[in-house]
Amino acid sequence: MSELEIKQEEIVEEVKKEPITVEIKYSSFFATSIIYLSLPVLIFFIFWLKIGWAIVFSGALIVAVVLAIKDQGKNDYVKLSDKSNEIRISPFLLVIMGIIACLWAFMSGIGEFAWASADHTVRAAVLNDLVNYKWPVVYDMSTQMNPLVSSSLPEGKATFAYYFTFWLVPALVGKGFGIVAARAALVVWSALGLYLIMILICFTQKRASFSAAALFIFFGGFDIVPYYIQTSIMNSYSTWEGWNTEMWIHGNFYQTMNTFHQCIPGWLITLLLIDSRNNRHVGTTASLMFCYSPWATIGIFPIAIYELLASKWKDAKGKYNFKNIVSYGNLVIPVIVLAVFALFYTANGKATAIKGFIWKYFDTPGHLLLAYVGYVLVEFGIWAIIIYKDNSKNPLYWVALITLIVFPIYKMSEANDLLMRGTLPPMVVIFVLVLSRFDSVNDRFKKRGKNNDFKALGFFGIVFVMAITPFFFMTTEIGATREIYNGTDTSVQPQDEIVSFGNIVNEEYTEVTERQFFVFEYEDKLFYQVFGKS
Repeated sequence: MSELEIKQEEIVEEVKKEPITVEIKYSSFFATSIIYLSLPVLIFFIFWLKIGWAIVFSGALIVAVVLAIKDQGKNDYVKLSDKSNEIRISPFLLVIMGIIACLWAFMSGIGEFAWASADHTVRAAVLNDLVNYKWPVVYDMSTQMNPLVSSSLPEGKATFAYYFTFWLVPALVGKGFGIVAARAALVVWSALGLYLIMILICFTQKRASFSAAALFIFFGGFDIVPYYIQTSIMNSYSTWEGWNTEMWIHGNFYQTMNTFHQCIPGWLITLLLIDSRNNRHVGTTASLMFCYSPWATIGIFPIAIYELLASKWKDAKGKYNFKNIVSYGNLVIPVIVLAVFALFYTANGKATAIKGFIWKYFDTPGHLLLAYVGYVLVEFGIWAIIIYKDNSKNPLYWVALITLIVFPIYKMSEANDLLMRGTLPPMVVIFVLVLSRFDSVNDRFKKRGKNNDFKALGFFGIVFVMAITPFFFMTTEIGATREIYNGTDTSVQPQDEIVSFGNIVNEEYTEVTERQFFVFEYEDKLFYQVFGKS
């Protein structure tokens, strides 16, 4: 055998030893993600707006999406050495992430195939009405069969106003195949979003790892500690994530149990901004948040401004390309989205009737201070301290931290949705930085040996404490779901309390429905006078 043949055999053997991986290009991934986020918005434009506006705004959004996708495949005007244009992931890990995404969506109660939290009283009704009513949805109060409900509501008609964009693709499926198909499609649509998020996290870390998926599902604060103090030491009532007064941030798993329609697109949009490859489309990406969550939009605004004006976009002379900042994607789409959805949301002024500076809702300054310190320390402060050394010169770290610190100043809605959902984007930033820390500690731990790195063991212990609360939610979800399916739990489930806003089953939900979802005298509202079908 010749030397050449021997060399060829050695190369073949080396190739055989290398693990099989799948290459995912960022440009293709970005295209999938931005289409996933934009498709429901296009559906809203087409079915909720007058035909002229629908054509103009849909065309404008399609142009912006095409331009954004086109620009991801080239970096001719900016060099980003810290960004990966592709990552390689093993097929096994891709499958595992897919399974995790599906199980996560199912176990969160999305689609109500598993036990669902109390928030699904309205979540299920939203999907039911989007499937069963003509678009745009208009209710006739004469269809209310419960006399207690009928007597409590004004007569006439009302339109349906809410941030229901996330439901539109599954609802469209339901139009053709029925409500069960719509519910199944909602699970699949949610799982797809979670799957894209997990892969995008790998891009932010420039490596594929199981920790990207595992840590994300368990990420949150350290709520189990004050919960234990209140229940076991102080003998007072508390819940796992309801230990504080007026100020709280829900962990990732609990977010999906309650507000999947906001957190899933919100996480994806924030991660796309964090890992942006150019600043010509920051406005397009960030403004899509308003279509899904007006609350999270406020939290993403500082991040979007930073990503638009970050120093990485400056040329060798330290100057910005002004054309990139005032681009089509940064000006046109934000203006359209703001005009349409701001008028749509504000057509119902009752939804945000409960609002004011946070000190209005506390009896004493001491009570306010205690709640605020608990909020900062438990929800994100410990993580901020742990990752400080690695990120003290990282502007994005400070943008997220300052946003989280100042957010509680003002309260909006009875449950303070502004704080709960508005903090979602900066918490994604904290998560990405914590994951980087986790990976570096884990790498060091493997090299030094399990018995020689007590700092790493301490860090892993902190992660374990964080994971206790979502683990409790998961085990509760599994147990409650099993009781429903084996017939042990015969109570009325949340999804059966309202069923439809047009025919409310339980009169206890009349007030919240009228306040949050109905727009009476809608013909006089600016949205319907200018943009919307009625």
